[in-house]
Formats: sequence, C-alpha cells, structure tokens
Amino acid sequence: MKTLYLLRRFLMVVSLSFGSFAAAQSGFQFNSGFKYAASQNSDNTYNHFFDLSNVFIYNYERIDLSIEIPVVSQSNNAYTQVGKLILKDSRLNDSAPNNGHIQSSITDGVAIDNLKIGLGDIIIQSNINLFNDNFSYNSININTFIKLPTASDFVNISTNQVDGGISLEIKKQIFNFLTQSVIGYVILGNTDLQELFNPINYSVAIGKSLNNGKYKIFLKFEGYSKIYNNYPSPNELSVSLNYSLTKKSSIEINAATGLSSAVPDFILSTNFNINI
Repeated sequence: MKTLYLLRRFLMVVSLSFGSFAAAQSGFQFNSGFKYAASQNSDNTYNHFFDLSNVFIYNYERIDLSIEIPVVSQSNNAYTQVGKLILKDSRLNDSAPNNGHIQSSITDGVAIDNLKIGLGDIIIQSNINLFNDNFSYNSININTFIKLPTASDFVNISTNQVDGGISLEIKKQIFNFLTQSVIGYVILGNTDLQELFNPINYSVAIGKSLNNGKYKIFLKFEGYSKIYNNYPSPNELSVSLNYSLTKKSSIEINAATGLSSAVPDFILSTNFNINI
C-alpha cells in the first residue's frame, strides 16, 4: 500500500510539472557569441584565442535543441578544446607552441600574422525542463551535449574525439537573490597521447535581478575534477551581466579568470540572443 501511495504521489507531481508547460510556446532562437581568451607566457608575451559562434535553437514545449557552429582562432598552438572547455598547455592535440611561426602549407584555414583561423568543433545540445514555476525564477533542468570533431586540422584546437556530457541544473530564488547550481558528468574520448578521465563538473552562482528583471548580474564559480594525471583540475571565477533589450532579445557580457593553470588567465565573452 505504501508503494502504491508513493507511486500516486510521484505521478501527481509529474502531472503538475508537465501541466506547467501547457502554455509553453514552440519557436526558434538565434544566439551569436564572441569569446576572447589570453594567457601570459614567461617572457611576457601572450597566447590568444578567439571564438565566434552562431547557435541555432529550436524550442518545443519543455525541450530545447541547439547546434553551435564556431569559427575559432588561436596563436602558438597553445589551446585545446576538451568537451566544452578550452584548456591551455595541455598538449592533448599533439602540438607545442610554434613561437608564432606560420605553417607553410595552408589547406583548410587562414593565417593572419601568428593566428590560425578555421572551423571549430560543432556542439549539439539539449535542455529538458523538468520543472518550471511560471511565476518565478525557479526551475530544474537536464542538460546534455555532444561535441563533434569537426575542427579544421590547421587550427589545431581539437582532440579529434567525440565528447559528451549530462548535467542537472537547479535554479532557485532565495529571498531577493537568484541562485544556480549545476552538477554534471563529462565523457571524454581518449587521445593517442593520453588516456583521459571522465570528470565531474560543478558550478555555483549567485545573482541579483535589478530594475524589474531588466538587468541580472551573477557571480559564478565553475570547476572540474582531474582530467588526466599531472595536469591541474580546471576551475574559474566569472562575473556576468545580462540586459534585456526587448521582450524577445537580450545581451550578456561575461568576464572570467582562471583559478588554475589549466584555464586561460583571462576570458571575455559576449552573447546576443533573439527569439524568432
């Protein structure tokens, strides 16, 4: 009897949660983002990374599906993409800094000074909203991603492996503050050079809504467990500002700093989002 009672309670909660999506609308979103990262070398020179991404999002009731198509550029072969992370000096892409010298043969990218430009790894993501309080910030989401090894060999940013991950995201308003917690698991494809661990990723953020929600500001810490031996665990601290331009569009500015030597020293990014 107790089992039957619990089952009924569970089904009631599920039906109420799904019922909150009855008024949800389907549609498309477009997100355009730019990211710049830099790391200082011992001789006071810098390694640079640029990412210009276009993200196409389709929303159907409580599910979002998206595809991210990036154009990336880096100098001195200093960076590698693992999952959705940009790591520095990992050597997972079988490269070493080339001190700014350009390769003599260019087949699928463009060289400008000591920068290499080309297609990055495409990322396919999904977001499933398990619970959403339509009258507040509170929600529970399941997020997944798959990274495809589509990057130009010339840019030398990819491990040429398929990576993926899943995470649980909880958003909760506590008094006048907005909080966000994420815990996830990432599956990394092993490279020829290194057997990788599948890390746990986690983040906590606290923020504030201003001017009736037109502005939102957040402070966020994000970290990963160890990716492979003799390499520091990646973690970073960031601050972001989101501004609602209209009811259907917004812009976000984010600044971050690496708290370990695995992450670029400085990261600046902007994102523009519009509902179509």
